[in-house]
Amino acid sequence: MTAYQDIQRRVVDAEDKTPSPLRAELTDLFVNHPAVKPHEGCPPATAKMIRYRLANGWSLGHQIETRPQHLWLAAASLPASLPSGIARADYPATEGGKGRHSNVNQMPDLRDQAVVRLTVTSLDQAERLLNAMLTK
Repeated sequence: MTAYQDIQRRVVDAEDKTPSPLRAELTDLFVNHPAVKPHEGCPPATAKMIRYRLANGWSLGHQIETRPQHLWLAAASLPASLPSGIARADYPATEGGKGRHSNVNQMPDLRDQAVVRLTVTSLDQAERLLNAMLTK
């Protein structure tokens, strides 16, 4: 099974448990974007998160197991301004990755670093965020 097939399978499983039309739209955006690939530094898909690597080296975690769709990224990769309507939760640098989503800690470049969890409510927000991250 390829990384992309595993991603699709995990998303279908999550959709069966907690339906969210945005989940599939975000997955299509990340899987089909030419500057986004499955993360090579850790398993790219789990039951709770799909992990990607952007062409510029930044990591992006898409938390799929909840109805609100969360994106996790390094605080350093955060664009200067966020698209309107995106909720933000900041998590400081840690030792041992305590106090945040355990799937984030599996991405080597995010482990123990300050991270941000963004809650997106539309595909447009995610597209604008992704484009801003790719130009940072």
